[in-house]
Parts: sequence; C-alpha cells; structure tokens
Amino acid sequence: MVERSRSKWGSAHMRLPLFAAALAVSACSSGSGTGGGAGDTLAADALAQAASRPDVQSSFATAITEVERTEFGMLLNDVRGELQLVTAHDILNDVAQSYTADIVGNGRTIASGDNLHIGLDGSTIATRALGAGYDYSWIGENIAQGYDTGDEAMEAWLDSRSHRAVILAPQAEDFGIGRTDDTWVLIMGAER
Repeated sequence: MVERSRSKWGSAHMRLPLFAAALAVSACSSGSGTGGGAGDTLAADALAQAASRPDVQSSFATAITEVERTEFGMLLNDVRGELQLVTAHDILNDVAQSYTADIVGNGRTIASGDNLHIGLDGSTIATRALGAGYDYSWIGENIAQGYDTGDEAMEAWLDSRSHRAVILAPQAEDFGIGRTDDTWVLIMGAER
C-alpha cells in the first residue's frame, strides 16, 4: 500500500502486450452504434497484426467478465463487514485489467521470483493509477497467481497479513479488479 503526499508523481508509460493494446484501442472508439471510425480501423488492424503472430495466436488470454467483477465486488464488501462499502471504479478496473494483461503477456510469475508490484517499465501502482487519471490520497495493490476464481484469490489474500490489510483498509472507498487467465490484480484506493 502507498500513501501519497500532495506532490505529483508524473505519468507512467505502461508497456502493454499487442493484444491488450488492441483491446484498449477498441474500447476507446465511441459512437452510436452505426458506422465505424478511425478507432475501429486501428483496433481491427491491431487485432489482425496480433492474430498473425504465432505467440499471440496460440494463447489468447481470458479476461475478467463483468459478472465476475460484480460478484467480486459483492464478496469484497462482504469480507469488509462493517467497514465503509467500496465501489468499483472504472479507472481502477482498467488499470488492474491492463496490468494483469501486461504480467501475463510478458510471462512474469511470482513463482519465478518476479516482483510483480513493479512493472517491467519501473511503474508501481502509484504511477499506474496516476498515469490513468486516478488522483488518490491512498492506494494499495494485491496480486495473485494460480487462482481460477475471485473466491480463491480472495482466500489467498486473506491468509496474508499484508494483503488482508489492503482489503480491510478503513480509508478505502474504491476498488478495481482485473484478471487475465489465473493472474489477479486488486487495487483499493481513495480519491482526493
């Protein structure tokens, strides 16, 4: 967990695997449902390029679903008991999901000794959140690997004193959850 003073930390430049970048581009395109814009073309080009790569072709990762995200939020608030309810925050969800894709896309694992709280680009939860536009007064991050469900990841985090402290932080107001395959990232935070 990280507490931040009033000073700004600057933006983080996150390296995303090609497939995750394509998803991000496609998520940015907007419209009323008719026609396509430049965002649609960019997304289609990026997806086609990703699909042509053998390493991507053979292992399209599975991301968290909205149902899983909603169920996790209910579980999280249940675990927090009498503490303030936390609500899903779009920016934190995006940061968590992007970071799980980055971890998996780069083949990083806890088992191999990788410190997953530090991105390959040197980013931390603090720089990733600020870079995405989440101006926090408090933020914490939990990462788990090897768990198929949110319940399993939660159980593992609750068995660890430091991870449990992030989940039960009384100052937390928001959360974001991301999953790619069996890698989970939970971000808890409070905006200024």
